[in-house]
Amino acid sequence: MIIEQGLSRLKNKADNPITNKNTEIVSPQMEIEPSNSFIDALTMAEKRISVSASTRRDLKSLLKYVAKAVDQLKYADLPISIISRKHLKCF
Repeated sequence: MIIEQGLSRLKNKADNPITNKNTEIVSPQMEIEPSNSFIDALTMAEKRISVSASTRRDLKSLLKYVAKAVDQLKYADLPISIISRKHLKCF
């Protein structure tokens, strides 16, 4: 019983009895899921990317026009996992 609890603490909580530190094991989460819409995924990527202020300004401007094109082409409801090169050639 005690051995099982110790083993569980080592595996699940990354408990280090020598240094007395606990580091919770966190599974990586995708912020941009394959089921996100095309525009949502682009917007999330724009927020996540680290670029200069002028590049961010240009990117925001570009996303406004891409959003309009996506609406006109009826791609707004498509998940990002389905978007391929053929969808982007029309831009």
